[in-house]
Amino acid sequence: MVDDIISDKTLSTYLANEFVSLANSKLNAGLIEQAIAEALCHAAANFTAYINSNNKDHNNQTELLVQEFKQLLDHYFELHQENSNVE
Repeated sequence: MVDDIISDKTLSTYLANEFVSLANSKLNAGLIEQAIAEALCHAAANFTAYINSNNKDHNNQTELLVQEFKQLLDHYFELHQENSNVE
């Protein structure tokens, strides 16, 4: 399945969807949704810091990551609001 994925962006989306599926299974098991969201953020921050720990341009990289997260959060927030018909 992963062999069919061509671009890094597609791979990123594929992996993100796997994490969302895991989060949904935890939600269906009765875990608190805010705890799941916090755990995903924690894991993302931890892993991202780990893979970028040798980056000498740490401050610039952090700023870019924060901007990207904010853009994604805004995009998905709007998408979910549209799908739930919240005004």
